Amino acid sequence: MITDLASNFYANPGSLRVVSEWLTEQCGILAVNPKLSNRISVCFNETVANLIEHNQSLSESSVLSLRVSCKPADSVLEVQVIDTGTPFNPFVMSASPLPSTLDEARIGGVGLLLIKKLTSACEYYTTSSLQNILSMTFSY
Repeated sequence: MITDLASNFYANPGSLRVVSEWLTEQCGILAVNPKLSNRISVCFNETVANLIEHNQSLSESSVLSLRVSCKPADSVLEVQVIDTGTPFNPFVMSASPLPSTLDEARIGGVGLLLIKKLTSACEYYTTSSLQNILSMTFSY
């Protein structure tokens, strides 16, 4: 049996907190392992925070969507973040070199690396109806 869940929310920090709590609650209902639930939450929050901060075509009243699809038979959970802002594929960017010391470290620039490390697969695409979809797959 496949379970599909969805929620819409505004592109602002207050809404991010509320929908993040909803996502964590849904993971609990789906009996998702707490460690996996934490990985999902980190990736979701990083994705939406980047959208809110960097996509200038989105306002605080822009609506974003979250889709969660759980396929227990395949041991896969897929999380999609959907927006209608300016298309931008974050995975075509070349990764910044990681600092070799804490003194060289700067705030920012490691979110995509974190998402890639915490997911089984990531995909970005834009639909014909101009929806941007970042799909993150988690195997368990």
